Amino acid sequence: MNDTTSANSSRIEAIIEAALAKQAKYGSWALETSLTNAWMVELNAAGVTRPNTDESAVMFNCHEFHGARETAHGDIGILVKLTMPDGRSVKGFTAIEAKRSQNTGEKYSELKFDQLERHLKHTAHHHVLLYSKQSVMLPSGGTAVHAVLVPTRLVLALQDKTAILENAGIRFGAQLERMFLGHDLDFSKDTVAAVLNGKKPYRSLLTAHFSYSKDSPDDGDMVPSSNCYRKLTKATLAQSSYSKATTERHIRIGEQPGDSVSLLPDPKSARRGGPSR
Repeated sequence: MNDTTSANSSRIEAIIEAALAKQAKYGSWALETSLTNAWMVELNAAGVTRPNTDESAVMFNCHEFHGARETAHGDIGILVKLTMPDGRSVKGFTAIEAKRSQNTGEKYSELKFDQLERHLKHTAHHHVLLYSKQSVMLPSGGTAVHAVLVPTRLVLALQDKTAILENAGIRFGAQLERMFLGHDLDFSKDTVAAVLNGKKPYRSLLTAHFSYSKDSPDDGDMVPSSNCYRKLTKATLAQSSYSKATTERHIRIGEQPGDSVSLLPDPKSARRGGPSR
């Protein structure tokens, strides 16, 4: 990972971790959806709109599911559109099952292996997101985190629900960045269509358009069905656990720290094959 990408990942992680730390100290740890919505709206709010330049940009939108909970296919859907410097675009999707830590018994006792088996059959590169109320140190080093991501296949192989799973995980912020860059996604057109038209809904849906072209990213073809989704904003999150609106931001490279969340490597690096990792 080059210096630019490493710094970007740290910024993303700082936003997610700050939101979860606030929930752990002042909010509720009773629902995974509430924890997910908390960092989603903060990630949205971190961006700023800038004049169009030659730099890469990204637009975020967050949505929440408003249908019957039992009809949802899982906790978190991540839908990414990636536009390359020559104008070509691809769309990819992946899903995450979130589980929060418990105060008694096995730390992640609500994990259901049969449920994960079903998810894995329908979603390539499926992951489990562990929300730990007490931040944890990972073997990979760095500061303690509340959000740890583990490949679902590994969770199923270990058949474990204890804190041992955290040792098999990586920092969520780092893996989320990889997804934004097009890694570990399912590029099936049928899958993408099913997510957008509501045939495959998720309780929380994050859409992102990353563009390496001179044109500003847009969400014209990334808006999910209003029959099962409503948009999510920071303002409405305070009103209910299931909010009612959206936020969208253009985030650009090369700004001063604190101006925005810079996620993408330099476009010249992308043309050479992307950042080293």
